[in-house]
Amino acid sequence: MLQKKVTFLAVITLVNAGILALEPDIYLSFDHKTAPYMVNGDYGADMVEFASGDNALVPSISAAGVRGSCQDLTNESLSARMQVATYTGSAAAALSSAKSFTTTMWIKGSGTNAGSEYRNGYIWHYRGMNNFIISPRWRTDGKVYLYYGSTSDNTGTFYGGKELASYGQWRFLAISLDAQAGKIRFYAGSETEPVEIIDSFDNSSGALPIISPQAAEPCIFALNTWYDPGTLETTFFMGMYLDELRIFSANDSSAVMSIDQIEQIRQSDLTEYYNPFDAYIGGDIDLSGSVNLYDLFAFGFNWLKTTLAGAFTAGDINADRNVNAVDYGILSKNWQKTKDDSLEILEVDIMDRIFTDWEPRPKSQDVLYHVPRGSHVSFQFALNSDTNQLCRPGLMSVQHSLTGKGMEPEHTFMQGVMIPVEANSNDCGESHPTNPPDPSVLQYLVRQAPYEFSEALKPVNVITIDHSRNNAAVLDILVPLDAPAGLYNARVNFETAAGRNIASVYFAVHNTVVDSSSYTMYLDSWLDPQPKNLCYNTYIPEYWSERHWQLLENSAAVQRKFGENVIFTPLFLGENPAIQITLNSTGQLEFDYTRFDRWILTFKEMGFKLFEGQHLFNRQTLSPTDDIVCYSELQSRELTLVPKTASFSEYSRFLRFALESLYAHLQDKSWTAMFKQHVMDEPNDIERLLQGYTLVKTYMPEVETLDAIHSWGTDPNLYSPNTDIFIFGTTLIDDHQDLVNSRLEQGQKNWMYYFCKPLAPGPNAAQLDHYLTSSRVYPLICHKYNATGLIHWAANRYRGRDPYLYSIGPTWDGQPVTDFGHPPGDNWRYYPSTDGLIPSMRVLNFRDGMTDNELLRMLSDIDQDLASAMLNQVVSSLNEHSRGQFAKYHLLRAKLLEKLDHLNKD
Repeated sequence: MLQKKVTFLAVITLVNAGILALEPDIYLSFDHKTAPYMVNGDYGADMVEFASGDNALVPSISAAGVRGSCQDLTNESLSARMQVATYTGSAAAALSSAKSFTTTMWIKGSGTNAGSEYRNGYIWHYRGMNNFIISPRWRTDGKVYLYYGSTSDNTGTFYGGKELASYGQWRFLAISLDAQAGKIRFYAGSETEPVEIIDSFDNSSGALPIISPQAAEPCIFALNTWYDPGTLETTFFMGMYLDELRIFSANDSSAVMSIDQIEQIRQSDLTEYYNPFDAYIGGDIDLSGSVNLYDLFAFGFNWLKTTLAGAFTAGDINADRNVNAVDYGILSKNWQKTKDDSLEILEVDIMDRIFTDWEPRPKSQDVLYHVPRGSHVSFQFALNSDTNQLCRPGLMSVQHSLTGKGMEPEHTFMQGVMIPVEANSNDCGESHPTNPPDPSVLQYLVRQAPYEFSEALKPVNVITIDHSRNNAAVLDILVPLDAPAGLYNARVNFETAAGRNIASVYFAVHNTVVDSSSYTMYLDSWLDPQPKNLCYNTYIPEYWSERHWQLLENSAAVQRKFGENVIFTPLFLGENPAIQITLNSTGQLEFDYTRFDRWILTFKEMGFKLFEGQHLFNRQTLSPTDDIVCYSELQSRELTLVPKTASFSEYSRFLRFALESLYAHLQDKSWTAMFKQHVMDEPNDIERLLQGYTLVKTYMPEVETLDAIHSWGTDPNLYSPNTDIFIFGTTLIDDHQDLVNSRLEQGQKNWMYYFCKPLAPGPNAAQLDHYLTSSRVYPLICHKYNATGLIHWAANRYRGRDPYLYSIGPTWDGQPVTDFGHPPGDNWRYYPSTDGLIPSMRVLNFRDGMTDNELLRMLSDIDQDLASAMLNQVVSSLNEHSRGQFAKYHLLRAKLLEKLDHLNKD
C-alpha cells in the first residue's frame, strides 16, 4: 500500500487555482483507519459526488450499509459498506463554471482481477463534461491501463490507452485540462520516478468533447460498475486503491499546472508523509538519492551535533530546528515496500493487537523503542499476501547508526497464532457468549466478542502466510550486556519464493543495564506439571518419564525467558507425587526425594530463585487438597494413605512426619531459604488458617509461608499474623495500603496476585479482551503498591479444553464447552506445543513491564519522589491507568533510561 501517513485517509481536496497551495479549502476524510480509499464494486459502488445546489460550505455525508452498519467507520472493512458524499455550494459552483482544472491522485489496483478482461473502474466520471471518464482497466496481461474518452448511457468511445503499472503498484496520476484552449495532458509518476507526460490531446478541432459550458451535473469519483451492452450484464471492478485526490479549478486557464508544479505535488506527497520505498526525499539526509545506512550515520552525527551545539543541520527532517526523536521517527519507516509485491509488511506496535479481520495499525511515527543493555526488545509485524505461501524470516544485520559496527544478538522469530475470543470477560465462572458484561464495561475492552487475533507466539523458522486474513510475526532480540549505547537499525528479511522482502526497524540502546535473566521482582504463573498440559498434537508421555522431564524443562525455560523466576512445586499430594512415600514392612513411612531433588536442581540451574510448595489444606475443611498415596511393602501395591476427605486430626498425624522429613531434607540441602510453603489458597476462615499455619510453622519453623488472601469481606488485617508473605488480591491491595505499609515497617513481605478479578475498568493481565497495556502495567502497579512479587494462578490450566479453539476457562477438569466458565484467557497465559509451552503476547508485554519495574526500582533508590512522579504519568490508581495508550509506556521507558543514564554518568 502507499504508506504516507500513520492513518490512511481517502483525501479529496479542492483548492482555489489562484492560490495553487496545498492547503485544502475543503477536506473530506473517510477515516478508513489503516487503508487508503479502496474501491470495491463487488459490494456496491463507492462514490464521491460534487453537485451544484445550496450554498453550504460543509459537505453533507450520508452512508448506507451494504453488509452491517457503516456508522462505525473504524470497525467495518471498506468493502463491507457503501459511501456517498456530496459537495455543494461554492466548491460545486467552482467546478460547474470551471474553464480549467488540474487533478492529481495516487491509484493502485489490488490485483484481485488480474487476468480478467473488461474489469473497469472509473476514477473520474463527470457527466457534465459530456460524460468524460478516466478509467484504469484490467487486461488479460495483468496490467493496468489508463483509458479516457466520452461515454453516454454506459457506451462510448475511448480515445487512448496507456499502460500505468503492473497490478499492486502505486502510480501518481495527474490530468491537466484547459477548456478554453481545448488541450488536455496526462502525467504519471511513482514513488521513485518523477512525473512525465504520458499523453496529450489538442481539442481545437472539436474531435474530443472535453467540457461543455452547461451547468455541471454531479462529478463522480470511483464509480466502479461496468455494464456490458452485449451481454446486458453488470460486472464489478474488484479492488482499486485511491488516495490523495486533489482538484484545482478556475474559471479561466490559471488552473492548468506545469509539469514542474505537478512534480512538486508528487514530491510533497512523499516528503510530508511516509513513503515505503528506500528512496524518498524526507530521509535522504546526505542527498545521495536514496535512504540507506549512510543517512543513519549522518542522522546520528547531526543528532549529536544538535545535542552539543544546538545546531540546525540536515538531520532536521521536520524543520523544527532540532534533530531529535521526532526526526528519527520520520527517518525510520513503518511500512516497508518489498521486492515481492504479493507480500506486504507493516510494523505494528508491540502492545497492539493484530486481528484477523481488522486492518492493522502501523506503529506510530513518534515511537522509538528504548532498551537497557541486557534486556529484550521485540518488534511485531503484520504480513499480508494475495496468495498462500511460505516465508522464511531472518535477521540480516543489526548496526550502530554512528559507528556502523554490527551487533550479533540472540534473537527469535515467532509466528503469531490466531486465537478465538468467543465471549467478553465476566466474573469467575460467569463468562459465556450468552452472558456479556454490562455495556458500560465494553468501553474499557479492546473489542466486543467474538473475534480472533494474534496471541500465541510459536517460535518458527518458516512462517505460513494465509492470504485470507492478516498474519502476524514477532522478532524478539536480546541486547547484549556489553552493547555500545546508541541508535541501532535492524534489517529483517522475510524471504519468499519470489525473493527477499526487507524491513528495517530501529531501537535505542542505553548505558543502563537491566539483566532480564535476574529481575529483582518475583514472578510466578503456576505451572501445571501434568504431561497432558505440556504438549499438543503429539503423544502424551508417562508422568515422570524422561520425555515428561524434557517437556517440563522446555516449558520452564520459556517461563524463565519471559521473566518468571519462581516456580510452583509439587510435594506428596496426588497420584503422581514428587515426593514418593513407602509404608515399609515395619509400618514406618519412608520419603523418597529423588523426583523432588531433580525438580529443585533442574529449575535452580535454570535461574529460578524461589520454590513454592503446593497448597496443603482445603480451605473449607482443612483436609488434604488431594489424596495421598503410598506404596505398601507388605501388600506390594499402591494404596491411599490419607484420603482427601480426611479430617484435620487424621491429616495432622501424617503431616507431622511428612513436614518434619521435608524440613530436615531442605536443611540438609541448604534449600530452606529459597523454599516457601503454601498453607491454603484464598483462606475464607481465620481460625482454619491459624490452625494450618501453626502446624506448618511447628514442623518447619524457618520456612516462610505464603498465601493468596482474598479476605472474602473479612478485615484482611486479621489474616496478617498468620501469613509470612501476604499475597494481596489486586483490589485488596488498592484498598488496604495501610496494611501494606504496616507490614513493611515490621519487615514483612507483600506480594500481589490476580485471577478473575479485577474486571474492567481495572487492568487484568490474564483476560484476553483487555488491552495489552494491562500486561505492561501490572509490574508498574506492583511497584506503586510496594509489592515485591506477583502471582497468577494458571500458566497452563487447560482442564481438557483446547486453548487454540476456545478461550473461556473451565472451572473444573473436563467441563463442557457449552458451560459458563472463567474469563477468556484466565486459565492460561502460555500455550501448548509439540515440545512444551510457548509464550503469548500477554507474557511478552508483561516482561517489558518487568523491565520498567526494574528501572523504577533503580531510580527510586536514588530519587523516590521523581520515580513516583514519573510512574503517576502512566498509572495514578488501579482504575486510572493509560489503557491502550502505547506511546505513554514507551515514553516512560525512554524517560527512565535517560534519567538513569544521566545519574549513573554523574
